[in-house]
Order: sequence, then C-alpha cells, then structure tokens
Amino acid sequence: MSTLPIAVPADADARRRALDPTTSFIVQAPAGSGKTELLIQRLLTLLAQVDEPEEIVSITFTRKAASEMRERLISALRAAAKGDPIASTHASLTRDLALKVIERDHQADWRLLEHPSRLRIETIDALASGFTRAMPWLSRFGAMPEPVEDPYSLYSIAASRTLRVLGENAPESAAVRHLLEHLDNDVARASALIAQMLARREQWLPLVVGVSDVSALRPLLEANLKAAVDDELTRLHTLAPSAFHEYAPRMLKAKRAPATLPEWREAAELLQTQAGTWRKKTPAQAKAFDRVFSALIDRLNRSDCDAFRDALKRAPQLPEPHYQDAQWDVVETVFRILRLAAANVKAVFQTRGQVDFVEIALAALQALGPSAAPTDLALAVGHRVRHLLVDEFQDTSETQHELL
Repeated sequence: MSTLPIAVPADADARRRALDPTTSFIVQAPAGSGKTELLIQRLLTLLAQVDEPEEIVSITFTRKAASEMRERLISALRAAAKGDPIASTHASLTRDLALKVIERDHQADWRLLEHPSRLRIETIDALASGFTRAMPWLSRFGAMPEPVEDPYSLYSIAASRTLRVLGENAPESAAVRHLLEHLDNDVARASALIAQMLARREQWLPLVVGVSDVSALRPLLEANLKAAVDDELTRLHTLAPSAFHEYAPRMLKAKRAPATLPEWREAAELLQTQAGTWRKKTPAQAKAFDRVFSALIDRLNRSDCDAFRDALKRAPQLPEPHYQDAQWDVVETVFRILRLAAANVKAVFQTRGQVDFVEIALAALQALGPSAAPTDLALAVGHRVRHLLVDEFQDTSETQHELL
C-alpha cells in the first residue's frame, strides 16, 4: 500500500526560523495561512525548554481567542500523549514538538493536562487586571472595581457632567460655551462627541493632561497635520496610472503632474463627479482640451485604478496643513474640555465602583512604574517572564504597547 507524499509549504524555512527560541520575530501573513498554528508551535518549542510553564506569557485580544488557543495547545498535547494519527506537514511538526513537551512535563512533574491553568494564555485586559490587583496602592485603585464590558453609559454620564459646568461660575464654563457655539448649540451632539473621545482617552490623555500651555503644541500638531496630508498626496501620486501622469498636465493650470494640495483638488474637480465617479462629459473648465480629456477618461476606465479613484475622491476633503486662528481656538477649547471630561469620568468610576479596560491599562502602567524606575512588581514580573508572545499585535493601542 503506497502513501501520498506530504506537501511541503513554500515558506517552510521561514516557519522553522520563527521557532528559534533565541530570537524574536514578527510574523506577518494573510488570513488562513496558519499563523495560529505557528504560534502554537512556538509555544510548544518554548515549553520544552523553560523551567516552569508560567515563564511564558501569550497575549490575545479576546477571551474567545485565548480560549481557542489554550484548547488547541491542550489538544495537541493530548493527541501526542495518545498517539493519534497525523495527516499534514504542519501536524507532523506540531506532533514532534508536543512529544518533547510531554517528555519535559514528565521530567518536571508539571501535569499540564491535569492543570492547564498553568499555561498563561490570557487577554491583555486580564494581564493588566492582574497587575492592578497585585499592587492596588500603586495602581491607585484600592479595592479592585468591577470591569465593565460596555462602559458607554459611564462615558455619557461623565460627558453630561462636563457640559453641566456651562451654568456654573467656573473657568471651564467659557470653553463649554465656545464648543456649543461651534456645534450650533447641539448639546446632544456635544455630549456624544465627548463620550466617544473618552472611549479613546488612552490616545490623547498624556498630551492633554501633561501639557500646561496648549499653544506650545501648535507647531507640533501642525507638523503632524502636514505630514498626514503629505502622506496622502504621496499615495495619490503612487496610485495614479501612467495615463494620468501623461495627460493631466496638459489640462491643469500648473502644466505639470499634481504635487500640491490645491493641484490635486483641481484634478479631482476636473475628472470626477461629486459622487466620485469618472466624468462622462468634458467639464466647462476643460473644453479647450476636449480630446485630451476624453482620451484620459477612456484610459482611466480601462485601467485597474479603483484605489486611485477612491483616493482622488478624498482629495477635496483633505484639510489645509495648518490651523487658522479660529480653528486653533477650537482646538484649545477641546483641550480644556477633555481635561475636565477625563477628571469627570474618573469620578464616575469611583462613584459607581466600575471601570473600563482603558482605566485598568492606565492603572497597570502606574503599578509597573516608568522604565527608568520600575516598581518591585515590574522587577518581579520581569524576572519571572522569559518569553512574551502577542497575537494580532497590530491591534495594540499605544498604552497597551507601553504596557507590554
């Protein structure tokens, strides 16, 4: 009886390199390509070498993903222990690695199949919660509050309290009045916008709370704004097909391929309808170039340039790469309101005995201390953990990245 050969994937060498326990890796691959299986294999590789299973921490972003990863790891160990048949190259390698873990388990008397909780596969929220429970004083929590899966109602309460200062004799009252004037006195919209910002406060809190003179930030924020606009214009230039670079300069005022924001806006108005589709008729401003316009539109319709069409549609909405004084006044107003909203949401958390996972992550950072002066907790964790694996790393926020 003959057996079919097991196909070897084209990236087999890269997969094996990613199992080297002496080196760190970032693995990037499309969905369905076996990243989770590779993560399981690396976990097995590490388990066969560590002194204790707790030396490995594997982070996911949902409890479902953590549960599935734990189940797959345990299933691989059970199958190896029972000698179940295997049917693929991936499974063969996983089996070999699992057998080494079984051997290490017997040597060290871990009994992982009886005590799977020793495998530290957890969400990043659970990791942060563990730090705050370990050092309640440093995290400023005291007794651990209840984590809330859907904290939007808490944000809404904090937003309402923030807007309520309008009728009070407080410095923030003028800022609230300015915001409402900017939003046509739409209180509901203002409240919703503040609540939405509170849900993302780990992104702006260090900037808002840590800066006393907001005006000093104007050059930095304008530089970031310009960089974002420049990136989009560079992307437009890269996506533009050769036909655009060939024909557009004959119709544009600058007589060259677009480079500046006004030139790209001109190109968008010339070639696209307000709905973002290519024009069928020559617009009035291009009548003198009717044949050139028709030739370009024909080439664009025949080209595979959907990404360019969509990017060009956004060009008229790109902001100017600097703030006008009236716009900057609104920015300063928003800074003052967000500072007040951040204080209010903390007060709401304390009153309700509930917190969101953003607050837990921020408290965990407090418990670990800064990199230059880590707390005893940070030193203890750093001494104990030898390997850190993070699934879906691209989903980390800046706070979570700093926590890791």
